[in-house]
Amino acid sequence: MPPTDTGNERQVDPAVRIAELEAQVAQLLAQIEVLTEKLGRNSGNSHLPPSSDGPGGAAARGKGRGEKRKRGGQKGHRGAHRQLLPVERVDDISARLDPRFTFENFVVGKPNELAYAAARQVAESVSVRFNPTSAGTNTEPSYTEGRDAGALTIKASTNVLGGTIHAEAFAGTHQLADAKAGTAASDLPGDARALQASATQLPSGGLLKIQAMNQIGSAATSQTVTGGGDIIVYAGSGATPARNAGEILLSDAMLSGSGFAGLTLQTSGSVTLASGSKLTLAAGGGLQIDAGRTVRFDGDVRVASGSIAARTYEVQQGSVFRSDDDLPLFIGATDATPHLFDIDVTGTLSAAGRWVNDALVSELRQVKGSDFEVVRMDGLVAG
Repeated sequence: MPPTDTGNERQVDPAVRIAELEAQVAQLLAQIEVLTEKLGRNSGNSHLPPSSDGPGGAAARGKGRGEKRKRGGQKGHRGAHRQLLPVERVDDISARLDPRFTFENFVVGKPNELAYAAARQVAESVSVRFNPTSAGTNTEPSYTEGRDAGALTIKASTNVLGGTIHAEAFAGTHQLADAKAGTAASDLPGDARALQASATQLPSGGLLKIQAMNQIGSAATSQTVTGGGDIIVYAGSGATPARNAGEILLSDAMLSGSGFAGLTLQTSGSVTLASGSKLTLAAGGGLQIDAGRTVRFDGDVRVASGSIAARTYEVQQGSVFRSDDDLPLFIGATDATPHLFDIDVTGTLSAAGRWVNDALVSELRQVKGSDFEVVRMDGLVAG
């Protein structure tokens, strides 16, 4: 019997309605299955982290006591992966690469050498692994920092100083780049070197102290002043001069080549820098001379950014090994004043500043005759 139309209402065939309801039930059951499967996921049977587990953890949702499961996806878990395309379907992208961007044209330095090595190994061999936490880190090469050299003191009325002496200071890469001279003073008497106040400052060469004028005893007891012989700094490039028993001979080549920054000469006799001698101390150092008789600068002395000091003392006896330089016990009013305590300079004394800009030095060295040194005295001169 066909359905009847009763105005706006339309009667539906029961068989059609039943089919529609069955389809809705099937759809709802499928949704329930999906939701049930999602609700049952935990860190033990899926990729979810343990932090996503509810109270009681994964064991509360069905993992029995003593039951051991492997980590990761469990049996029945539907995997998700992408199939590789066959070779004939893969596009050749080499034609679209920029020929400038190759390993051969890549500039490698300390900051990127790790990234370069990793990229090249990965490009040439897929079996090589690199820790991603190390890639892209900023590394810096190791370096050393120089320290001040020490001091060598020789106390004797006369001595023979030969052999090899090392008093060099070795500055580190950062110290050379900063070019900061030392600002600390030494605790040793007669030490004019500029020492390090911090590790970033340039280190100073060593100190050599020849002390042939000594004071024996203490302030509480009687004191005796002992003297020494004459000190002569000669030109080491020539023949060694004949040595008298009461002389202390020092080679300028030995002193200059040992790396000393400080040199102190003390004696009751005279001190002579012989003609032709060239004494060079390390930058920032100092030459100090204390003598009981004449000081003669017949040679050249150079202490870049340093100091040169010389002074004489009116002691009765000069060199203890001779008597012709002794001071007379009485000098009359009409007698000529003996020139026993003069400081004579006929050579060159230089304490000119040192260069700190390597590029500027390189440019100036190419200029013929480019000697901008200024000769000056930077210390105490007394007589």
